[in-house]
Formats: sequence, C-alpha cells, structure tokens
Amino acid sequence: MGIMNPFITYCNSLPKKPRAILDKNKVLILRSNEKFLTWEIPLVENLEPQQRKMNAFQLFRLHYFKTLFSNSKHRSIKASKLNKINAEINEAWNDSEIIRKNYTQITLDVASEAFTNQLFRGSSFY
Repeated sequence: MGIMNPFITYCNSLPKKPRAILDKNKVLILRSNEKFLTWEIPLVENLEPQQRKMNAFQLFRLHYFKTLFSNSKHRSIKASKLNKINAEINEAWNDSEIIRKNYTQITLDVASEAFTNQLFRGSSFY
C-alpha cells in the first residue's frame, strides 16, 4: 500500500468553485457540479431595451440564468437551489477580470450610445 499524500487528499476534499473563462466573445463557465455553460457576449445593438438599463453584473447574471434554463429540463428553481446558484454566479463573476471588463464595456457602450442619441436628437449639421 502506498503512502497517502495529505495535500492531495485535502485538495480533493475542497469544494469545487465555478471557473469563468472568456474565449474571444464566448463565455465558458465550468460549474461546481462539473457541468458547463457557454454563451456569446452580445453586441450592444442586439440588447433588448430592458437589458440596456442593466449594470454589468445584472447583465452577466441574466445571461447565466438564461443559459442555465435553456440547458435544463426544469423551468423553475427551488428556493433552496436559488441561493446556491446565486452564490455560483457571484463566484463566476469574481473569477474572471476579463469577463467583468467585457460586460462593463457593454454598459459603457450603451451609455455612450444613449448620450450620443440624446445629444444629436433633432440636430442637423449643414
């Protein structure tokens, strides 16, 4: 019988946290249950009006839930699982600075577009 490595045993007993990866404009979430979610970060012009009012985290959370539901046979979440999923979303968000930057850029682009539209609405340049 071999010698047990206590570090390996300890690492195997740690709860797995979700990992968030960005590949070009695709988000890949490796979930704690060893399943994964993936979606494309949308272009600003493809956002629905209510999505344009969201901050970066709210938009990420919405995409996470939409992808989770589209890949699930269930159409509702038990309250007991909702807290776990929300914690998983927070961990995934905090795991990747590049994903946070991309979503923040979307919200900045929306704000810039809104400002430009408001500034030049009705203006004519001769």
